[in-house]
Amino acid sequence: MKLITRLFFAFLFVLGYAGGALAAEAINNLHALIDVGADATLTVTETISVNVEGQQISRGIFRDIPLRYQDKNGRTREAGLDVLSVTRDGKREPYVIERNSGVLRIRIGDAKVLLPHGVHTYSITYHATRQIRYFDDRDELYWNVTGNGWDFPILKSSAEIRLPPSGFATDVTYFTGRYGSAEKAARAERVNGSNRVMIEATRVLRPREGLTAVVAFPKGVVAPLSATDLRADWWHDNLGWIISSSGLAIVFVFYFWAWRRVGRDPPVDIVVPRWTPPEGVSPALANYIERRGFRGMGWDAFSAAIIDLAVKGHLVLEQPNETMTVRRKGSGFQRGLGAGQRAILSALPSDGDTLTVDKSNGATVQSVGRSFRQAMEKEHRNKFYQANRFYVVAGIFVSILVIIFTLVLGNLEPEIIAAATSMIVPCVVVAIIAGNVGRRFREARSLGKRIWAVITTAFIGFVGLSAVSGFLAALTQIEFDPRLLATLAGLIITNIVFFYIMGAPTPIGQKRSAE
Repeated sequence: MKLITRLFFAFLFVLGYAGGALAAEAINNLHALIDVGADATLTVTETISVNVEGQQISRGIFRDIPLRYQDKNGRTREAGLDVLSVTRDGKREPYVIERNSGVLRIRIGDAKVLLPHGVHTYSITYHATRQIRYFDDRDELYWNVTGNGWDFPILKSSAEIRLPPSGFATDVTYFTGRYGSAEKAARAERVNGSNRVMIEATRVLRPREGLTAVVAFPKGVVAPLSATDLRADWWHDNLGWIISSSGLAIVFVFYFWAWRRVGRDPPVDIVVPRWTPPEGVSPALANYIERRGFRGMGWDAFSAAIIDLAVKGHLVLEQPNETMTVRRKGSGFQRGLGAGQRAILSALPSDGDTLTVDKSNGATVQSVGRSFRQAMEKEHRNKFYQANRFYVVAGIFVSILVIIFTLVLGNLEPEIIAAATSMIVPCVVVAIIAGNVGRRFREARSLGKRIWAVITTAFIGFVGLSAVSGFLAALTQIEFDPRLLATLAGLIITNIVFFYIMGAPTPIGQKRSAE
């Protein structure tokens, strides 16, 4: 009796495990009914039977429907899709639509409601447009029946494709497996005079595998694309690039107008060699005029001012043990000193006051240098050189608006927006490097050489960025329009180029620069 009892419980134990195995979460059946309208609009009803065990499926499911396909020319096109209804077990079910990476995701279910365990049947009905591929000798429906986004096996998958009343299928093929697979583990049957096509997979589809149907039919069965449709498609596919390229043109025209108005250098006078400095121009001021402001925090001009003060007898330079000490000689000011030099002497007001230039005294040296620069700027700002920053700021503002309009209104997928945004910082870095290269050509006094140096350096940098972005696009399977990168790069390099050439010397500054 004990033996029989033990065998009975062992049988129940094994039966429980077998039941658990049979109750694994899966898509029991996925069937798609696809009605092809005479206007080339598809009406699709998917019936999906799902076994729910509260593991990965607890509150609902999501259905990923691919939106992108290749047209007859091999170009990637994006279909339109409009969800009409979603039900579960015959009753309406809440859903949310998301778009990501060329896929429309229908997230079905209520986040606050747990599904009862067992089999549930979902029905999804939607319209799809721009799905017919038009060839010279035929038209074709290329339809991914199941999608390749399921994390569960699909035990049974099938589709019924119904053409318009006058239509008939001239050719039928199918593919199974992962994305890009050429496997044909399916069968097809044409019924009702080939007006209907039945396709069914002949094996279980594993996770991330799908069933695709391809049905060809004579031209004229569905309406061809009208000129209006073609224009609408073209605008839809190119709107982002149109906005960005038009914005680039606007920014360039604005900058060019501003440069011609305020950024062009005045005519250069005849240069007469002279062996004495111009009257009233100290070495520090000569540096300031030549550099069109301060470079490197103005330390070159500061050093020139110190030496000039020593030559004039106001300072003594001592350099024992390679640590320079500046010692004041006398007190007060003499006439003829510039504001910058007076700022230096103000830091050493009395005879014998010293300033030692070393790390331990760095804060004091920095303070004196800052006072010198501020005094020079206050006395000479905009006298010899106009930076024209207002126009540069306006150009940058318009460029930012162009980028925002492109990202918001350009019919771009979220991942494309993320990719474009991530390219902004590298593009700025490349443009700044190019601008600095162009600045080194300033000594050549040739605007053309400076601009050419900037463009050449930027071109090399942007070619490298294009290669990197192409590699990342292939790695992540994100299709990034290279024209967007080109216009983005063009916007940034335009701003950098005009940032460096918008400033111009005043007539007196041009005269002093030539002396």
